[in-house]
Amino acid sequence: MSRYALTVASPRPDGAWPVNVDAADGLSPVQRLLLRTDGTLTDLIAVLVGEPLRLVKIDHHARTATHPVGALDLGAGEPLVERRIALQGAHSRTVWLYAETSIAAARVPAPLRRALEATDVPLGYLCRDHRLELFKEPPTWRLGAAGHAAGPLDVVPETVVATRRYRMFVGGRPMAELRECFAPVLWRQSVPGGVPRTARLTDRRST
Repeated sequence: MSRYALTVASPRPDGAWPVNVDAADGLSPVQRLLLRTDGTLTDLIAVLVGEPLRLVKIDHHARTATHPVGALDLGAGEPLVERRIALQGAHSRTVWLYAETSIAAARVPAPLRRALEATDVPLGYLCRDHRLELFKEPPTWRLGAAGHAAGPLDVVPETVVATRRYRMFVGGRPMAELRECFAPVLWRQSVPGGVPRTARLTDRRST
């Protein structure tokens, strides 16, 4: 048996997030890299799963915030973009990651904002292509029930998934908050002796 547990910590019943990734015990090196990387996660996952990825845009809503959004230091009445996407294998059609992003629209350059709405390009790529200088804070993470991420990940809501959360800052102010849920099959194959890349999820809903 691998010395790295597939469930590296008990799900927090209160939904709380551990302070940071470095404080977590029992992570394999690849799991720690997935959680800690401040580079482009799309590229990292593509290397790990051995296939190119494509972005599937689930929702993209531009609206006015109806109440303050503390994570973004955003007041009620300010423009807000809420976006849900999945990263899907171009060959296998497996969804490897599900993500939700809240964006303070007024802090995003207009060309990048238009590209977010009009294209299926990941946010990290767009920031790079538009030469946007930003800072990513160290992520926090947790293990917990998939909940509303179950549909895009094609698992039952009770399935335990690893999720990381962090913010992007531009000019010292939060531009976006991201919550990224890793597919269980990706998390499991990120430990020595984990499931092979060709394996299918065993906790899928009935087909």
